[in-house]
Amino acid sequence: MDLAERTLQLCQIRSPLGEEAEIAAYVAQETSGQRIGNAVVCGEVMGARPAVLLAGHLDTVPLQPGDFPARRENGRVHGRGASDMKGALAVMIELAHWAAHADLAYDLGLLFFPREEVGPAENPLPALFEATSVVDEAALVICLEPTDNTLQLGCLGNLVVQGELAPQRLE
Repeated sequence: MDLAERTLQLCQIRSPLGEEAEIAAYVAQETSGQRIGNAVVCGEVMGARPAVLLAGHLDTVPLQPGDFPARRENGRVHGRGASDMKGALAVMIELAHWAAHADLAYDLGLLFFPREEVGPAENPLPALFEATSVVDEAALVICLEPTDNTLQLGCLGNLVVQGELAPQRLE
């Protein structure tokens, strides 16, 4: 399936913050991934080879009038979450299909997680990290966050740190 068609399919699934069950089921089916709540982990991160983990969130901002149905128009996909984050989720799903038949020199893991824009008390990532070692095993983790190629500096965001950090001076 081409990326635009995959993105369009994902945009047809409503997944505002806290309502990610349907899209998690779709992603798990399409990637043969393991569901952990409304998160999906797939790929092999075995520790014998360097591992790359790609991560992306399943939720979108609240629904707005005109978001549905999603559509393709003039070579672009229009719909809630098309650029943040469903286009990147489409890339991740297609990479899962490709990696299943490729002989890679590294392990590739994919982490699809819910509830990106919540505060620390409601953040699902710490419990998810306890349930799977995929993050601990990765040599490199890349969080896909395209937002139509612009910086979004007003977002809440989260920082989750495990292990010890030496104090560092930022200039």
